Amino acid sequence: MNVPVVASMAGASLCFAWVFGTLVLFSSSSAAGQYRLPLLVSFAIAYGVLRLFSDRLQRRRRTLAAVSLACCLLPLLDPLLAFGSNLEAARMLACCVAPGLGGAIAVSLWLESCCRLAPQRTRAVLSFSLLFATVLCGLVFAVEHELRPFFVAALGAFSAAVYLAQWQAFPVARNLADVSAEDSDERSRITPNSIILTASNSLAQGFALYGMLDFGSSGSTGRVVCLLAFALFLCLAIDSLKAFIIRESIIRYLMLPLIATCLLLMVFMPESTWEWFCAAVLVVSLLPYTSAMFATCEHIVRDDLAPFRTVGKIRTVSTLGVALGWCAGWVAFPGGLLEGSAFGVSVAVLVIVLIVITIVFDQKSLYPGSEEAAPEEDGGEDARHGQWTRRCEAFAEEVGLTARETEVMLLLARGFSAELIQERLYISKSTVKCHTYNIYNKANVHSRTDLIRLIEAGGPYCIREQEKRSA
Repeated sequence: MNVPVVASMAGASLCFAWVFGTLVLFSSSSAAGQYRLPLLVSFAIAYGVLRLFSDRLQRRRRTLAAVSLACCLLPLLDPLLAFGSNLEAARMLACCVAPGLGGAIAVSLWLESCCRLAPQRTRAVLSFSLLFATVLCGLVFAVEHELRPFFVAALGAFSAAVYLAQWQAFPVARNLADVSAEDSDERSRITPNSIILTASNSLAQGFALYGMLDFGSSGSTGRVVCLLAFALFLCLAIDSLKAFIIRESIIRYLMLPLIATCLLLMVFMPESTWEWFCAAVLVVSLLPYTSAMFATCEHIVRDDLAPFRTVGKIRTVSTLGVALGWCAGWVAFPGGLLEGSAFGVSVAVLVIVLIVITIVFDQKSLYPGSEEAAPEEDGGEDARHGQWTRRCEAFAEEVGLTARETEVMLLLARGFSAELIQERLYISKSTVKCHTYNIYNKANVHSRTDLIRLIEAGGPYCIREQEKRSA
């Protein structure tokens, strides 16, 4: 059992549950409700800061974890916040912005940890993390109203504590590679189209989230959403271990039209049913949300990107999309700016925006790394890490390496020593030597240099073809 990977899964589960639980906490108080938007904006600001200063911050991970711990505990300095007392606005604002800042930091730290410690199993680790997070979030609804702030804060505190303990106990967790922002941007292939598609899904997500919380989702609807989300993430977790049937292309072609249909039906249904339509939109929007997260992490692993910078870029746009959708809900729903008088028009505009975005921008893969990703332009940069990784994977398939041997070979080809491979994969030194021997034997080489030359030449098949042509 790979203990650091299990720790990453547990910590990410606590982190996601803390973020979800914070929204539930702020939905249970009418006085705190007006500060939900600053909470979302604080997430976006934190992601933006992580992106802008990624070169410096990626060398201060333990400090960031400590900041996250402080942010999750700050609201407990005044427990009356959760009960809607008449606190000073600045004081209340600080207590609701702190979880946003700490949550964004924690999410970035754990996504980086999952990418670096489980590069071949990132999708599975994240799927199970989200699965366990929905269970923990469901427990938030089961806890007494007075205890919810403490339970939610405990989730964040345990998440930060697990990260600090992992950092202290395992050398592989504290020796994560740093990637400069310049190199990461050069290798990044995330297009403006993918950004716009992500923002459009977040827009619908924010609109539905406002509707749910405005109609009081802390009761039965919230529990149903947790149950449906659990079923969704369970399917994703099983799929990540077995068949990879749930492809990004299927999500891309079906989800936005399905979201638009659910929103449009709300106009013709009684107001008493709107909460359930919002719940349906929210659950459906989780699939594109997780698809974007998986693809981003796989892109980080595949092309050796800077996690803080890449995650910060996508999550900033996504969170701002949720905040914009929240504002649209505030304008449209009864009790908002227009008191529901323009609800039909607002929903129609939102549906038209989703349809136009789907038609105009939804022509290619959301993110690089899926089965339909556009090929990289040939710029004579074969030494780039992403292309080199793909060449190594093709070579491994040709010579018949196992999954673990492929992991070892990728690290060998990148110049890792046996000691570093042992720490990175959390295996014994003798196991590293055994895998190295098997790799050399299957490739019919005798050294790392011969192995790299063979990979650069295109593998044994290309060597044989060249020998035939020269003969």
